[in-house]
Amino acid sequence: MSTARLIHAPDDTISVGPTEVDVIYEQHGGEELLSLLINTARVGHFSIAFTVDEVRAVIANLSMMVDNLEHLRAEWARHNELGEI
Repeated sequence: MSTARLIHAPDDTISVGPTEVDVIYEQHGGEELLSLLINTARVGHFSIAFTVDEVRAVIANLSMMVDNLEHLRAEWARHNELGEI
């Protein structure tokens, strides 16, 4: 997992606003997985599976982003003014 930073999403990125999000616990091949089951008006249901370690990394990144919102807002505004976002 990458650390929190401002990036430009690739042009072919599909952005969706979830209408519903659930978390599913599964086991595959002896590995525990936590999946986000996401429902959207645009593409319907899809899921994203994570290992337990990946979930920990995502939680750490999101927590860091929340703790640094002022910095992220300022960086976003600066990049947006330069046309980089």
